[in-house]
Amino acid sequence: MAVIALIIYTLTTLEFADTLFYEGDYFNAITEYKRAIYLGENKEHALYRIGLSYEKRKKFSLAAKYFGELAFLSGKKDVEYHLAYNLIKTGKYREASLVLEGNEDTLSQIMWAVSKGLSGHFRKADSTLTLLNINVPSLPSDHLIRYPSYIIPGFGLFILGDIKRGFLSLFFTTTTGYLTYYLLKHKRYPEAIVTFNTLFLRFYAGNIETAFMLKRKKKKDFYNSLLRKYTNF
Repeated sequence: MAVIALIIYTLTTLEFADTLFYEGDYFNAITEYKRAIYLGENKEHALYRIGLSYEKRKKFSLAAKYFGELAFLSGKKDVEYHLAYNLIKTGKYREASLVLEGNEDTLSQIMWAVSKGLSGHFRKADSTLTLLNINVPSLPSDHLIRYPSYIIPGFGLFILGDIKRGFLSLFFTTTTGYLTYYLLKHKRYPEAIVTFNTLFLRFYAGNIETAFMLKRKKKKDFYNSLLRKYTNF
């Protein structure tokens, strides 16, 4: 205890906070950095380390708050990177893209494309990435997923590589379709209507929606992989 007290006595609050930060004690480091700001010790450095500490603790919303305050004070590029990164991690894609808007360096453009892609603007994102010579996965068009799926339920899932769900969709759609036909043929109209509305339409329309969901997931998985690859924070 005496040694710890001596260290605290001989270091400034900011230096003590840095010691805690380098030891990985981010929780207590944050407290000391806030104390340093209160005491007037190098606010920009303290804000940066508070943001990093929250980021390392995966408190992305709080990290974005402090990096946002620091970005207003400093305007430094690496602060913008961290601010945009934490905004993306909290799902604030539009805000992240605004932070990076107009920056011409490669990392800013990649992160801008990621924010656009994760918000569903695939065309803008893929166009930017292609200009940066980053290979974008080739996925079937919406038309190729939708229209053949009207004829062959599960077709969209097949061409997206989900063979199991494609076969299940085909099986349940054709089975419930045949059951509807069977009930109509035997003039069991109430049962036919219930089967058609509650089962057949569910599987018939659902196979297309599931294919689109899978396509969106594949796209977003790609953008998230880019974020991990290029932001080694």
